[in-house]
Amino acid sequence: MINTAKAHDGWGWYVCAWVLFSRNPGMWIALALIYMVMILVLAMGVPFIGGVVTSLVSPALLGGMMFAAREVELGRKLELSCLFKAFTDDTKTAPMIILGAITLGMWMVISMAMAFFFVGIFFDVFSESGFDPKNIDPELLLQMVSSVPFFIGTFVILSLWMVGVMATFYSPALVMLRGMDPFAALITSFKAALKNWLPLLLVFFSISTALFIVAALPFFLGLILFFPIYFVATYCSYRTVFQ
Repeated sequence: MINTAKAHDGWGWYVCAWVLFSRNPGMWIALALIYMVMILVLAMGVPFIGGVVTSLVSPALLGGMMFAAREVELGRKLELSCLFKAFTDDTKTAPMIILGAITLGMWMVISMAMAFFFVGIFFDVFSESGFDPKNIDPELLLQMVSSVPFFIGTFVILSLWMVGVMATFYSPALVMLRGMDPFAALITSFKAALKNWLPLLLVFFSISTALFIVAALPFFLGLILFFPIYFVATYCSYRTVFQ
Protein backbone atom coordinates (compact mmCIF):
# COMPACT_ATOMS: atom_id res chain seq x y z
CA MET A 1 0.00 0.00 0.00
CA ILE A 2 1.28 3.43 -0.95
CA ASN A 3 0.38 6.20 1.49
CA THR A 4 -0.07 9.85 0.59
CA ALA A 5 2.18 12.14 2.61
CA LYS A 6 1.34 15.74 3.45
CA ALA A 7 3.28 18.68 2.02
CA HIS A 8 4.93 19.50 5.36
CA ASP A 9 6.26 15.93 5.54
CA GLY A 10 8.90 17.00 3.04
CA TRP A 11 10.51 19.01 5.85
CA GLY A 12 9.43 16.53 8.52
CA TRP A 13 11.60 13.84 6.94
CA TYR A 14 14.66 15.94 7.70
CA VAL A 15 13.46 16.44 11.27
CA CYS A 16 13.06 12.66 11.55
CA ALA A 17 16.52 12.19 10.01
CA TRP A 18 18.13 14.52 12.54
CA VAL A 19 16.62 12.55 15.42
CA LEU A 20 18.01 9.26 14.09
CA PHE A 21 21.32 10.83 13.09
CA SER A 22 21.87 12.41 16.51
CA ARG A 23 21.74 9.00 18.21
CA ASN A 24 25.14 8.12 16.74
CA PRO A 25 26.45 10.96 14.53
CA GLY A 26 30.02 9.67 14.41
CA MET A 27 29.03 6.29 13.01
CA TRP A 28 26.60 7.85 10.53
CA ILE A 29 29.37 10.10 9.22
CA ALA A 30 31.70 7.11 8.98
CA LEU A 31 29.12 5.12 7.02
CA ALA A 32 28.50 7.99 4.60
CA LEU A 33 32.24 8.59 4.09
CA ILE A 34 32.89 4.91 3.40
CA TYR A 35 29.98 4.88 0.95
CA MET A 36 31.25 7.93 -0.94
CA VAL A 37 34.87 6.76 -0.98
CA MET A 38 33.84 3.36 -2.32
CA ILE A 39 31.77 4.95 -5.08
CA LEU A 40 34.66 7.25 -6.07
CA VAL A 41 37.23 4.45 -5.98
CA LEU A 42 35.07 2.14 -8.07
CA ALA A 43 34.13 4.85 -10.57
CA MET A 44 37.64 6.26 -11.02
CA GLY A 45 39.89 3.39 -9.98
CA VAL A 46 38.51 0.54 -12.08
CA PRO A 47 39.73 0.90 -15.69
CA PHE A 48 37.13 0.97 -18.48
CA ILE A 49 34.27 -0.56 -16.48
CA GLY A 50 34.36 1.64 -13.37
CA GLY A 51 31.06 3.30 -14.19
CA VAL A 52 29.36 -0.04 -14.81
CA VAL A 53 30.65 -1.55 -11.57
CA THR A 54 29.57 1.55 -9.64
CA SER A 55 26.05 1.35 -11.07
CA LEU A 56 25.75 -2.33 -10.17
CA VAL A 57 26.98 -1.87 -6.60
CA SER A 58 25.42 1.49 -5.72
CA PRO A 59 21.84 0.23 -5.04
CA ALA A 60 23.22 -2.41 -2.67
CA LEU A 61 25.13 0.22 -0.69
CA LEU A 62 22.08 2.49 -0.62
CA GLY A 63 20.06 -0.46 0.59
CA GLY A 64 22.63 -0.87 3.34
CA MET A 65 22.08 2.73 4.41
CA MET A 66 18.33 2.11 4.52
CA PHE A 67 18.91 -1.01 6.61
CA ALA A 68 21.14 0.99 8.96
CA ALA A 69 18.44 3.64 9.41
CA ARG A 70 15.86 1.01 10.29
CA GLU A 71 18.23 -0.57 12.80
CA VAL A 72 18.68 2.76 14.55
CA GLU A 73 14.94 3.42 14.52
CA LEU A 74 14.36 0.05 16.17
CA GLY A 75 16.88 0.89 18.87
CA ARG A 76 19.54 -1.51 17.65
CA LYS A 77 23.27 -0.87 17.45
CA LEU A 78 24.55 0.98 14.39
CA GLU A 79 27.59 -0.78 12.95
CA LEU A 80 29.74 -0.42 9.83
CA SER A 81 28.58 -3.86 8.74
CA CYS A 82 25.10 -2.43 8.14
CA LEU A 83 26.37 -0.74 4.99
CA PHE A 84 27.31 -4.11 3.49
CA LYS A 85 24.18 -5.97 4.58
CA ALA A 86 23.12 -6.61 0.98
CA PHE A 87 26.40 -8.44 0.36
CA THR A 88 26.30 -10.52 3.55
CA ASP A 89 22.66 -11.54 3.18
CA ASP A 90 22.42 -14.15 0.40
CA THR A 91 18.77 -13.33 -0.19
CA LYS A 92 19.58 -9.69 -0.99
CA THR A 93 22.79 -9.82 -3.02
CA ALA A 94 21.40 -11.02 -6.36
CA PRO A 95 18.24 -8.83 -6.29
CA MET A 96 20.34 -5.75 -5.51
CA ILE A 97 22.78 -6.46 -8.34
CA ILE A 98 19.86 -7.06 -10.70
CA LEU A 99 18.34 -3.75 -9.55
CA GLY A 100 21.66 -2.08 -10.35
CA ALA A 101 21.73 -3.69 -13.81
CA ILE A 102 18.18 -2.61 -14.64
CA THR A 103 18.90 0.88 -13.34
CA LEU A 104 22.08 1.06 -15.42
CA GLY A 105 20.20 0.04 -18.55
CA MET A 106 17.47 2.58 -17.87
CA TRP A 107 19.91 5.45 -17.41
CA MET A 108 21.85 4.39 -20.52
CA VAL A 109 18.66 4.64 -22.59
CA ILE A 110 17.88 8.06 -21.09
CA SER A 111 21.45 9.25 -21.69
CA MET A 112 21.38 8.05 -25.30
CA ALA A 113 18.08 9.87 -25.85
CA MET A 114 19.64 13.04 -24.44
CA ALA A 115 22.73 12.67 -26.61
CA PHE A 116 20.75 12.06 -29.81
CA PHE A 117 18.49 15.00 -29.08
CA PHE A 118 21.23 17.55 -28.44
CA VAL A 119 23.43 16.27 -31.27
CA GLY A 120 20.49 16.38 -33.64
CA ILE A 121 19.20 19.79 -32.53
CA PHE A 122 22.59 21.46 -32.76
CA PHE A 123 23.91 19.64 -35.83
CA ASP A 124 22.92 22.44 -38.21
CA VAL A 125 24.58 25.04 -35.99
CA PHE A 126 27.85 23.13 -35.82
CA SER A 127 27.80 22.16 -39.51
CA GLU A 128 27.39 25.81 -40.50
CA SER A 129 30.51 26.63 -38.46
CA GLY A 130 32.52 23.84 -40.02
CA PHE A 131 32.38 22.07 -36.63
CA ASP A 132 34.63 24.76 -35.20
CA PRO A 133 33.22 26.25 -31.94
CA LYS A 134 34.97 29.54 -32.71
CA ASN A 135 32.92 30.00 -35.87
CA ILE A 136 29.47 29.35 -34.38
CA ASP A 137 26.93 31.99 -35.40
CA PRO A 138 25.39 33.37 -32.15
CA GLU A 139 22.19 34.42 -33.96
CA LEU A 140 21.70 30.95 -35.41
CA LEU A 141 22.37 29.38 -32.02
CA LEU A 142 19.86 31.71 -30.33
CA GLN A 143 17.30 30.94 -33.01
CA MET A 144 17.81 27.21 -32.43
CA VAL A 145 17.43 27.27 -28.62
CA SER A 146 14.33 29.47 -28.83
CA SER A 147 12.55 27.23 -31.34
CA VAL A 148 9.48 25.14 -30.54
CA PRO A 149 11.19 21.79 -31.31
CA PHE A 150 13.94 22.66 -28.82
CA PHE A 151 11.45 23.39 -26.03
CA ILE A 152 9.43 20.25 -26.79
CA GLY A 153 12.55 18.09 -26.92
CA THR A 154 13.91 19.58 -23.71
CA PHE A 155 10.61 18.89 -21.96
CA VAL A 156 10.64 15.27 -23.13
CA ILE A 157 14.26 14.77 -22.02
CA LEU A 158 13.63 16.31 -18.60
CA SER A 159 10.53 14.15 -18.23
CA LEU A 160 12.54 11.01 -18.98
CA TRP A 161 15.18 12.07 -16.46
CA MET A 162 12.51 12.68 -13.81
CA VAL A 163 10.98 9.27 -14.48
CA GLY A 164 14.41 7.75 -13.82
CA VAL A 165 14.78 9.65 -10.54
CA MET A 166 11.30 8.66 -9.39
CA ALA A 167 11.81 5.00 -10.26
CA THR A 168 15.11 4.72 -8.44
CA PHE A 169 14.39 6.80 -5.34
CA TYR A 170 12.60 4.16 -3.24
CA SER A 171 13.65 1.01 -5.09
CA PRO A 172 16.78 0.17 -2.98
CA ALA A 173 14.71 0.39 0.22
CA LEU A 174 11.90 -1.67 -1.27
CA VAL A 175 14.25 -4.47 -2.31
CA MET A 176 16.29 -4.34 0.90
CA LEU A 177 13.59 -3.89 3.51
CA ARG A 178 10.56 -5.49 1.89
CA GLY A 179 12.20 -8.14 -0.30
CA MET A 180 10.46 -6.82 -3.40
CA ASP A 181 11.38 -7.95 -6.89
CA PRO A 182 13.77 -5.39 -8.48
CA PHE A 183 11.57 -4.60 -11.47
CA ALA A 184 8.46 -4.35 -9.29
CA ALA A 185 10.40 -2.11 -6.89
CA LEU A 186 11.20 0.35 -9.69
CA ILE A 187 7.57 0.50 -10.78
CA THR A 188 6.35 0.86 -7.19
CA SER A 189 8.90 3.59 -6.50
CA PHE A 190 7.71 5.52 -9.54
CA LYS A 191 4.06 5.20 -8.50
CA ALA A 192 4.86 6.29 -4.94
CA ALA A 193 6.86 9.31 -6.10
CA LEU A 194 4.10 10.29 -8.53
CA LYS A 195 1.45 9.97 -5.82
CA ASN A 196 3.59 12.07 -3.47
CA TRP A 197 4.83 14.62 -5.99
CA LEU A 198 4.13 17.58 -3.69
CA PRO A 199 5.97 16.51 -0.49
CA LEU A 200 8.69 14.58 -2.33
CA LEU A 201 9.40 16.14 -5.70
CA LEU A 202 8.61 19.72 -4.76
CA VAL A 203 9.25 20.17 -1.02
CA PHE A 204 11.81 17.47 -0.14
CA PHE A 205 13.94 17.83 -3.26
CA SER A 206 13.86 21.64 -3.00
CA ILE A 207 15.01 21.49 0.62
CA SER A 208 17.66 18.92 -0.29
CA THR A 209 19.00 21.14 -3.07
CA ALA A 210 19.13 24.18 -0.78
CA LEU A 211 20.85 22.23 2.01
CA PHE A 212 23.35 20.77 -0.45
CA ILE A 213 24.30 24.23 -1.73
CA VAL A 214 24.70 25.58 1.81
CA ALA A 215 26.71 22.51 2.86
CA ALA A 216 29.00 22.85 -0.15
CA LEU A 217 29.89 26.50 0.50
CA PRO A 218 32.54 26.07 3.25
CA PHE A 219 35.00 24.13 1.04
CA PHE A 220 32.47 21.26 0.75
CA LEU A 221 33.05 20.41 4.42
CA GLY A 222 29.35 20.62 5.20
CA LEU A 223 28.71 17.68 2.89
CA ILE A 224 30.14 15.44 5.60
CA LEU A 225 26.96 16.19 7.52
CA PHE A 226 24.61 16.58 4.59
CA PHE A 227 25.00 13.15 2.99
CA PRO A 228 24.35 10.95 6.05
CA ILE A 229 21.37 13.09 7.04
CA TYR A 230 20.04 12.99 3.46
CA PHE A 231 20.30 9.19 3.39
CA VAL A 232 18.43 8.91 6.68
CA ALA A 233 15.82 11.42 5.46
CA THR A 234 15.27 9.17 2.45
CA TYR A 235 14.52 6.32 4.84
CA CYS A 236 12.12 8.53 6.81
CA SER A 237 10.35 9.33 3.55
CA TYR A 238 10.15 5.62 2.72
CA ARG A 239 8.71 4.86 6.15
CA THR A 240 5.96 7.46 5.76
CA VAL A 241 4.99 6.40 2.26
CA PHE A 242 5.09 2.63 2.69
CA GLN A 243 4.40 1.92 6.37
